[in-house]
Amino acid sequence: MESINNSKMIRILRIFGFLFALVFVFTLVFAHSAKAAGTTGAVPENGTYVYYENGVKSAKTGLAKSTDGTGWYYMKSGTYDMTAEGICKRIDGVGGWFYVRDGKYRTDLTGIAKKVDRTGGWYYVKNGVYKTNVTGISKKIDGSGGWYYVKNGVYTTSATGIAKRADGVGGWYYVKNGVYKTNVTGIAKRADGVGGWYYVKNGVYNTNATGIAKKVDGTGGWYYVKNGVYKAGATGIARRADGVGGWYYVKNGVYNTSATGITKKADSSSDSRWFYVQSGVYKSTASGIAKKADGTGGWYYVRNGVYRPHESGIAKKADGSSSTWFYVKDGTYRTSFTGLARKADCSSDTQFYVKNGIYTKTDIASYSFGSGTYKIEKGIATLQSGYLDPWIQDWGYYFYQMDGYLHADWAFKIKNPNVDYAIQEFSMPIDFKSSSGEVLKTVSSTMHIHIAAGDTITVGTDLGYKIEAEVPSYAEYKIEYSDDIFVEQETLGIAKVSDFTFSETSRAYEEDTGRYRYSGYVTNNSDVSTHSFIGVIYYKNGQMLGGTGGLMLDIKVGKKVFFTGYLGYGPAGFDSYEFYVQLIPLVDGEVMY
Repeated sequence: MESINNSKMIRILRIFGFLFALVFVFTLVFAHSAKAAGTTGAVPENGTYVYYENGVKSAKTGLAKSTDGTGWYYMKSGTYDMTAEGICKRIDGVGGWFYVRDGKYRTDLTGIAKKVDRTGGWYYVKNGVYKTNVTGISKKIDGSGGWYYVKNGVYTTSATGIAKRADGVGGWYYVKNGVYKTNVTGIAKRADGVGGWYYVKNGVYNTNATGIAKKVDGTGGWYYVKNGVYKAGATGIARRADGVGGWYYVKNGVYNTSATGITKKADSSSDSRWFYVQSGVYKSTASGIAKKADGTGGWYYVRNGVYRPHESGIAKKADGSSSTWFYVKDGTYRTSFTGLARKADCSSDTQFYVKNGIYTKTDIASYSFGSGTYKIEKGIATLQSGYLDPWIQDWGYYFYQMDGYLHADWAFKIKNPNVDYAIQEFSMPIDFKSSSGEVLKTVSSTMHIHIAAGDTITVGTDLGYKIEAEVPSYAEYKIEYSDDIFVEQETLGIAKVSDFTFSETSRAYEEDTGRYRYSGYVTNNSDVSTHSFIGVIYYKNGQMLGGTGGLMLDIKVGKKVFFTGYLGYGPAGFDSYEFYVQLIPLVDGEVMY
């Protein structure tokens, strides 16, 4: 009986165990169904994600948000594809295109990428989102390769030109067929076709470049760029933008090999000089007369490739095309001049006979000119009696106004070609003129200039007057003297300025006075004691701009004397200066005037 009861109990327990297990299974199923019911998204399941839509598994493909809040995952046929890489749409079709890597949406990545299914081209994504309104260059999103050009968010292989980076960082970069090229130099258009032509160096747009350059594709000629931009209206000389070679002539922005003549710099800089070009190339060794490169105007004198507006004499044509010598005064060919002249380059003291602006090889038994009488043989003049006139080899001046007065600080380089006679004081009247040439004022001043026989000096002087009406535009000098300015060298006893040397010179600005103090030492190496003026001559690019003087001191034979004082401010733009000594003879130890 007891065994029967035990058996019943066992059967009852088995039945209860089965019922409990059945209830447990139904509970799990119910619980899972309850979790999935109405759910849409990537649901964690068996170590992966499965896409459910309204609680029902779906075999759709695209990007879906996980239900556990861990992110967005790429579903391929309803199951998470952890190998997926590229851009894709959301599975629900909302929004644009998004970038996934390892099957997971990444908001930290920027660059170009292909679609997950590898259809189409390459597309620009920023922070994981495809951007259709972006144009520029970008790297691939995985960092591989170079930089590629995208237009409206799509990589295009047809684009050539300069473009910015798609992220806006940096400058402009040159792309060819959609790929950034670092080894390219020259001018190029923008990749989008907007604007003009721009200079790139090693693939990068360079705003510092000025000069001529070829197109990056090598077509055409050479083109002038200023600050990195092609200038179609520029005319003048320019270097190559890469700094190689010399200077070249451009006309209307294009290098012109047919041009010969003088021209300014193409960059319209503060450099006011004119330069000589021959067949489009600047010739720094050329000397002679030339027309302007554009054919306008007359003929102008150049020396060492630069127009010299203050030099006079005879010269051939700069291009060597003629054996004729032409007379120039103050840098311009003058057809009306008849008289004697030396070579404009100051290479010889010989004087030549000029008739109507052209050196003429004629014979004249006796010819009076200036302070002398000459015999002319085959156009070459030989002094028979009298004196050789002072020879102005260079000059310059600048204006400034102060306290109602107009000042003109002049500088002259003067040679005394006489071998036995010194020169003493002479007058140099200055005509101050309006822009139309009207003489507004003439200021005459006796120049206390003494020049030893055969010596060449530089000297400065300040001439001016109180402004009454119109301010003059320019000034012209003249020389006036009689034969009594010529004195036998031994009688005057004047030393040569070449016997005086300067050392330890300086020019320093003083804050308290607002003026420049000039200082240094001058040594008298001659055998003559003298009273002297110390002054300064100012230059720019080797051309005299003007000068001034005023520091007085006695310099005994063999002595080194210190000097210091104020000598003016100097003209605007001067780039160098030099001291000069103006000598005044002593008579019985006293200044002669």
